[in-house]
Amino acid sequence: MYSLHSMHSWLGFTLVLLATPIAVKLARLLLDWLNRKISWNPLSRTSSALAWLAYPLCFRAAVSMVRLPHDFSNMLMAATFVSEVLIVAFWARSFGFALLDWAMARGGSEELSRTGFFPLLRNTLTLLMTVSGLIVVLQHFGFDVMSLVTALGVGSLAVGLAAKDTLSNMISGFTIIIDHNFQPGDRISVGGSSGEVDEIGLRSTRIRTPSGTTWVVPNSELVNTKILNQGSRQQGIQASTRIRVNLTSSFSAASGLAHRIASEISAIDARRDVRVSLQALADGFQTIEVSFWVQEHQQMDSAVSLFLEGWLREAPGAGIQTT
Repeated sequence: MYSLHSMHSWLGFTLVLLATPIAVKLARLLLDWLNRKISWNPLSRTSSALAWLAYPLCFRAAVSMVRLPHDFSNMLMAATFVSEVLIVAFWARSFGFALLDWAMARGGSEELSRTGFFPLLRNTLTLLMTVSGLIVVLQHFGFDVMSLVTALGVGSLAVGLAAKDTLSNMISGFTIIIDHNFQPGDRISVGGSSGEVDEIGLRSTRIRTPSGTTWVVPNSELVNTKILNQGSRQQGIQASTRIRVNLTSSFSAASGLAHRIASEISAIDARRDVRVSLQALADGFQTIEVSFWVQEHQQMDSAVSLFLEGWLREAPGAGIQTT
C-alpha cells in the first residue's frame, strides 16, 4: 500500500515538473491578454519576468506531492522560497524601471535622463528591492530582522545628517527640473546678474555669463531665490538701454532715429519690434528707453554698445541733444 502511494506521489511529481513549461506558457498568455486589455506600457514590458514565477510555484507543488526526508524537503522548500523572492524582487525592480521610463516620457522630463537624476533613481530602486528581498528571506528563516532594520535606520540617519547640504541640493535640483522654472538654454537673472543655464546637475547648476565665465550655483540657493527667466535661446533675449535727451528735442524724431539705428545693427533681431518709450520728464530732460531683441545672449552687451555708439554719432545731426 505504501509503495503504491509512493509510486502515485512520484508520478504526480513527474507530471507536475513536465507540466511546468505549459504553466509558464499559460501564465504568459494570461499576462499578454491582460496587457492587451490594459495597454499599459510598464506592465507589458515586465510581464515576461513575472511569468518566471510559475517555475518555483510548480516545483513547490511537485515537492509537496512526494515523501522526502524532512531535512531534504525543507532544504528544497527553502531554495524554492528564495527563488520566488528573487523573481518577485527582480520583477518589481524591472517594473519600477519601466514605470520611471513611462513617467519621464509622459512628463517630457528628458533632462532627468541627461543628468544624474535618472541613474540615481534607478540605483535607489535597486537598493530598495535588494534590501526588501533580503529582509523577507531573513525573516522567513527566523533571523532578527528588527535589529537589522534598526541598524539601517540609525546608519541612514547618520549619513543623512552628515550629508544634509548635499541632499538638500539634490532635492532642490530635482525640484528645479520637475517644476520647469528654467532649463538648459534659458537666460536667467539671479541677484542682479544674468547668464545662460548651461547644465542642471545633481548638486549645482552651471550658468554661463556673457563674458564667458561660469558660475557654479548650489541648487538650494536657486530654489530659495527670486529668478527672472528671460527666455530660451530659441526665443531670443530682450536688451534695453536708457537715454536722456533735452526737452527741446522732438520725441518722435528720437524714436525714428532709434528705429533707424537699430535696423542697421545685425545683432538686433529685425523680425521683432524695437520699442521706444518715454519713461520720465525731469530737470529739463526726457528719459527715453529703447528695447530690442537679440538672438544670442553673448551679443546683448555688444548690441547695446553698438546702438549707443550709433546714437552718439547720429543724434547731433538729427538735432537731438543728448546728455
